[in-house]
Amino acid sequence: MPDIKNLFHINSPIEKVYPAIATINGLRNWWTPEINGDENIGGTLQFRFDSYGGPDLIVKDLMLHKLLAWSYINGAEEWKGT
Repeated sequence: MPDIKNLFHINSPIEKVYPAIATINGLRNWWTPEINGDENIGGTLQFRFDSYGGPDLIVKDLMLHKLLAWSYINGAEEWKGT
C-alpha cells in the first residue's frame, strides 16, 4: 500500500490545530478516545476503535506546527504498509 498523505486546510490558527493532530489528548477529542502511548519521535501510539481494534503507529517525525509523520507497525491489516 502506498503512503497515506493528507493535507487539510483548516481556517484556524496552527497553534490550535497542531496539538489536535499531534498529541494524544488532542486526538482523543476527535478521532478515538482509546489512544495510548508516547507521542514523541520514536514513540508508539496505540489506536483502538471498540470492536474494530486499530493500528499501532510509530512517530517518525515531528516539526512543531509544520509536520507529523507516523508509520504503521502493528494491528489493523488494512493499515499494513503505510
